[in-house]
Formats: sequence, C-alpha cells, structure tokens
Amino acid sequence: MDGNPFNSCTSLKNVYYSGSENDYKNYVTIDLDGDYNKEYKNATLTYNYTAYDTWAVPKEPDKSLNGLAQDENGVWKNYKDGKVDTEYTGLVDYNGTWIYVEAGEVNWGYTGLVDYNGMWFYVSGGVIDWNYEGIADYAGNWFYVTGGMINWDYTGLTCYSGAWFYVSGGVLDWSYTGLAYYNGIWFYVSGGMIDWNYAGLVYYNDVWFYVSGGMIGWDYTGLAYFADTWFYISNGMLDWNYLGLTYYNDMWFVISGGTINWSYMGLVYYNDIWFYVSGGTINWDYEGLIYYRDTWFYVSGGCVDWTTAVIEYNGNKFYIQDGMVDWNFSGTIDYKGYTYHIVGGMVV
Repeated sequence: MDGNPFNSCTSLKNVYYSGSENDYKNYVTIDLDGDYNKEYKNATLTYNYTAYDTWAVPKEPDKSLNGLAQDENGVWKNYKDGKVDTEYTGLVDYNGTWIYVEAGEVNWGYTGLVDYNGMWFYVSGGVIDWNYEGIADYAGNWFYVTGGMINWDYTGLTCYSGAWFYVSGGVLDWSYTGLAYYNGIWFYVSGGMIDWNYAGLVYYNDVWFYVSGGMIGWDYTGLAYFADTWFYISNGMLDWNYLGLTYYNDMWFVISGGTINWSYMGLVYYNDIWFYVSGGTINWDYEGLIYYRDTWFYVSGGCVDWTTAVIEYNGNKFYIQDGMVDWNFSGTIDYKGYTYHIVGGMVV
C-alpha cells in the first residue's frame, strides 16, 4: 500500500478498503507521523484483503436525511441528520403511514402495542392497524383496542380467538364475576370470561337472576338450587312474593316467600284444585281430614274430595258433605249399604 491514506484528513471519517473476500479487524496500523493525525489515535479499522491495495473514502453523510429511507441493501431504516438513529424505538410517520421502528430499523415482523406521545397504538406487521378491534397483550396485561388505539372508555364484552372476555376501563378484568350486557343479551362472566356451562343464580343490581348456558334464562319458570336452598324463579328472576305450587323433576313443591317451605303442612290452592301438602310436597297418598281456615276438609289422593260420605279419622267416623265435615248435621243416613246415626257431624 503506497502512502498513508489518512494524510491530509481534517476530520474523522469512516474508511473502507474495497474488496470483500476476507476481513481483518485491526489489521492496519496507523503511523501518526507525530501529532499530524492525532484524531485517529483510537480508530478501529477493517482491512478487506484483496489483490488490490486501494482505499475508498466515502463521502460525508447527507445531514438533511431524516426519517425513513432504504439503505444500499434495500433495508428500511430511520435516519437522523444523515445517520441511522439506533437509539430510537417507536413509531415514525412515512407519507401518512405510521411504521414501527426498533433500534433504527423497521421491524416488519412486530405485532402488538406501542406507546407514542402518551397514546397506545396497535401495530400489525410493523404498521399501525387502524381497522383492528379486539384485545392485545402487552407486558402481561390484555388491552381492548378499537380503531387501532386502546379504548380506555370501554367496559363490556369482546371476542378473541373464539372466547369472550370482559373488559373494564380498556383492560381485561380477570377478577370480574357477574353479568354483562352485550347486543341485547345478558351474559354470565366468571373470572373475566363468559362461562357457558353455568346454570344457577346470579346477584346483580339488587336482583337475583337465573342463568342457564351462560345467559339469563328469561323463559325459565321453576326451581333453582343455590347456597343449599331451593328458590322459585319466574321469568328468569327470583320471585320473593310467590306463594303456591310449582312442578320440578316430577314432584310438586309448595313455595312461600320465594323458597320451598319444607315445614308447611296444609292445603294449597292451584289451578282450581286444593292440594294437601306435607313436608313441602304434595302428599298423593294421604286420605283423611285436614284442618284449614277453621274448617275440616276431606282429602283423598292428595286433593280435597268434594264428595258426600262417611269417613273414619283418628278412630272416629265423620259425616262429610261436599268435602267438609258438616258439624250442623244430625240424623240418619244410608251410605254404601250401611245406616249411620249422625249427631253434630259425627257417627254415634
């Protein structure tokens, strides 16, 4: 190599040796010639060895180059004052398109959230996706995105990868369990997700609702078991005021104050029939007298039998007229081939 390629240099330059077969770091040493080239005392050079000993000194960078541009290899990079800005990671505007740059180079493979000027944007394939609506993961949290930006005002449900999640204030709320309204339907959420398998009661806004298959069952009327208690549901809500019978699993139960009244024994009126209830259910096997509202009624097969007859109860025989003991009757009657003498409603 003839001469010193650094002579006559007045500022620090990047120096390359033309050729590409072999690279040797620190292969070339610099003869400082006193203090003539003191600016290059700490320079690190790469010597590209070829058969030619020719040095090429590139031009000074174009300091007017700022923003995104392709380098000589077609790679998109972010420039500042003519140099690749390796310290910057974030969004860069290029002809109206916002592109994600990482350490000075466009990262076309990035998909996720990016903070820019205090606002969070959703990037897909290295570019802000203004059409995206859904959730996105960032630093262990899932955020709700609409129109390419986190929507901090949204509270409700959103679908992602076939599952429905509950969002509160723009963030997926894993702690939420309760009801959520979406597209005219109330859904049951457990642990931040719709629980399609849940069937039971849910308390919401001072009302108990019946949920089946993850949704309020507005068409359901019947019993629901919750916290060791059977409750009466009418049109999807717990009816605390209902008093009467309900049919469930081939049995009839008596309801009082919204729950099964297991202690009740007496008559219950339902669909124009008086039924005899004991232990909270209709007793279809009972036959005998029942005292109800100052009257003794004759029950047969679980219902008041409005017949006229002579029946035995607790060792005594009574005269029944139209289903009730007739305490005012005294006289003689013939019944099923027998003659009975009645005094004050009782056989004597």
